[in-house]
Amino acid sequence: MLPHHVTVGPPDAPALVLIHGFPFSLEQWRPQLDGLEDAWRVVAYDLRGHGRSATGPGPLFIEDLVDDLVELLDHLGLESACLGGLSMGGYIALRAVDREPSRIHGLVLADTKAGADDNAGRVKRAQAAKTVRAKGMSAFADGLLPALFPKERLDPPTSAVREVRAMIEATSPEGAALALGAMASRLDLRERLADIRVPTLVVVGEDDTLTPPAEAEALVAGIPDATLVRLDGAGHVSNLEAPDAFTAALRAFLERMHPRT
Repeated sequence: MLPHHVTVGPPDAPALVLIHGFPFSLEQWRPQLDGLEDAWRVVAYDLRGHGRSATGPGPLFIEDLVDDLVELLDHLGLESACLGGLSMGGYIALRAVDREPSRIHGLVLADTKAGADDNAGRVKRAQAAKTVRAKGMSAFADGLLPALFPKERLDPPTSAVREVRAMIEATSPEGAALALGAMASRLDLRERLADIRVPTLVVVGEDDTLTPPAEAEALVAGIPDATLVRLDGAGHVSNLEAPDAFTAALRAFLERMHPRT
């Protein structure tokens, strides 16, 4: 299923494809789209049931979302791209580089992890899926935001909190429920990290409690060519809480892979 997407920057520049977190949209990446378009071809897209992409039939698996990504790369004529994902987007990026290594020449993993859910985590996601179907996305946002942001950023809400709430409330309840199922059934890729043969940037917010810095350190320890950037004053949605620092880290990483003469 070809997802809704946007592309900025020179069409002949090296490509960076960004995958948003759950349950957001491509608008999560607006600071990076605006901050990198001078020198890079940056693509961001909406996952199924998020933003302006259709939900499609269920059930949904991470494999389906990797299929969508490959279809997007083919549609854009990209034989290879640098791939970046935050949170759920990182789960998709990790499975994509594991399954389709020839299509990816660089990797950005932000506020994510390689391990799968344990039984308690699967049960929690099933309960969350019931909540979104029964009560809608606004009620779901009320419960999710305290896990995404430190308490002091919620009252009064920072601009990042307001942006995230707006994206959550705009997400299809059925799309969110299906995505929860996809995350619950994802593969554990920790033993596959050593097979990643592309330069990798790992970014984590110092205040991230969902995928804390220890998870980022585990990614760096497992991937042969990986660099860690920790962002002060950022939680789980680090690219919105520390947008300038996040974009600067991305730019430095891209310039290391594609030096400009």
